[in-house]
Amino acid sequence: MNRHFIKIKTFITISSIVTIGLEYGCYYFLNTLYGAMLLGLFLNLILCHIYLETSLTYLSCFLQSCISMLLSVGATVFIYTYHTGNLLIYDKKLPLIILLNWLAPLLYSLLRNFTDHGPRFVHFRSYFWRTSICFGAYYIFYFIKHFFITPSSFPTSASAIFNPFIPFLATATYVEDCIYLDQPLSVLLIYIFKTVLIFAPLGFYGAILLKEASRKIIIILTLLLPITTELISLFQKNVFSVDTYLYNVIGFLIGILLYQLLNYISNHSLQTDFLADRSKYSFFNFYY
Repeated sequence: MNRHFIKIKTFITISSIVTIGLEYGCYYFLNTLYGAMLLGLFLNLILCHIYLETSLTYLSCFLQSCISMLLSVGATVFIYTYHTGNLLIYDKKLPLIILLNWLAPLLYSLLRNFTDHGPRFVHFRSYFWRTSICFGAYYIFYFIKHFFITPSSFPTSASAIFNPFIPFLATATYVEDCIYLDQPLSVLLIYIFKTVLIFAPLGFYGAILLKEASRKIIIILTLLLPITTELISLFQKNVFSVDTYLYNVIGFLIGILLYQLLNYISNHSLQTDFLADRSKYSFFNFYY
């Protein structure tokens, strides 16, 4: 067995453990989540650079991301289970550290892939799908939680809405109440942000999987998939929010546009589609 291969994996494992320890140590001792996230972002980017330059394969970045996510999930669950409010304090935003440990390596790998004209580094496509599977587990949990376990609904306004099927009437009514009744607008903005954000991955991965499909199929899916959650809400609580549906559609479209942007950048810088298999030579894979 290649000793260098063992050393790289060992180094990634140890450094990932240290990184998670520093992130949660910063959160625990300094009582700041954003400080922990900034530290985690810096460490992830530095370590990804070291791993990629050493191994010449993006799979080293996946190993780092996978180990870091598993460790941060374990740490977050432990804090949530045993938090007392004194020694261990759970913040509802703490799972963002898990997402950060996935997102930072992905952003770094995307940047390096778009600037790697050789290609000098290999297995980006394999890295992307593997790290997407890791994200899928995270995403499915929050999708179920957001819509089914603790379902969130459109913020209730003080004024009555006579026709809930008029697009953006509920949004306009809530904004008017915020102006005249001094309601917090942040409640609506946070809800819209979460609703749009949670459907963006569906649009993004849907666009990748259906890139060869006709535009009619894409349009039909864009209109039908976002409505499923509202239909479930209609059957369960007899409530249908056309505004929520429209924000779902907007999130889905943002995901599609994100894929189109990445595809444009890839074609512009590499003269090939995003996720196209650029390397046909197996001897580039020294360590994986």
